[in-house]
Amino acid sequence: MILNGISLKGAYHERNQDGYIYKRLRNNGFIITVSDGLGSKLHSHIGARKLCYTAYKIVKELGNKLSKILPLKLVEKIHKRWIKVISSNGVDVQECSATMLILVVFKNRAIAIRLGDGFIALSYDNSVKVLFDKKEDNFANETYCFSSHLYLEEIEFLDVKVESFAGAVLCTDGLMMQDDSYEEFTKDFLNEYRGRKRKKAKNEIYKWLKDWTGSDDKTLAYCVY
Repeated sequence: MILNGISLKGAYHERNQDGYIYKRLRNNGFIITVSDGLGSKLHSHIGARKLCYTAYKIVKELGNKLSKILPLKLVEKIHKRWIKVISSNGVDVQECSATMLILVVFKNRAIAIRLGDGFIALSYDNSVKVLFDKKEDNFANETYCFSSHLYLEEIEFLDVKVESFAGAVLCTDGLMMQDDSYEEFTKDFLNEYRGRKRKKAKNEIYKWLKDWTGSDDKTLAYCVY
């Protein structure tokens, strides 16, 4: 399995406001988290990176209990810890708003969680499932996110039993696509890099990601079986 990620600063940004983490877990499990800090918030880069790290720490601490926890309960635990972590750094939580993409695969179970922009696509049991913000109620530049308030009703999640997992892709909205393109992109991506060497695959992805249309930060994290 290849487990990796790449994040590139947007052309007009002073700093990269995205965050991401990918980590292996016990029993051949793994977690990938990706977060996009809101450009209008002063410390959103801190919020995004602390969110990713906090999600990983919570999942790691849960250990085998992870197989029984409900996705929304997991999010509540992450949010509560994230608030504590941000506050302990002496930063205003309201200036740390960030989106949330989380994928955990553990003991034949896959949990995908999305709040806000970006997308998660996972391929398993000969199918591809995608979670993304369809912008039905928001303007294109508006999104729900982690902040002092947790918008539980806006969280989209997938919690499934998995027999055969083929891989997954998580991206911030710096990778602009049409709504009907995510599934095809994921299939092509996994087919292209399946069986490749980890470093060679990352170098190739970096080249085309750097040239992807758009001036926003671009973060792509992935696993390929």
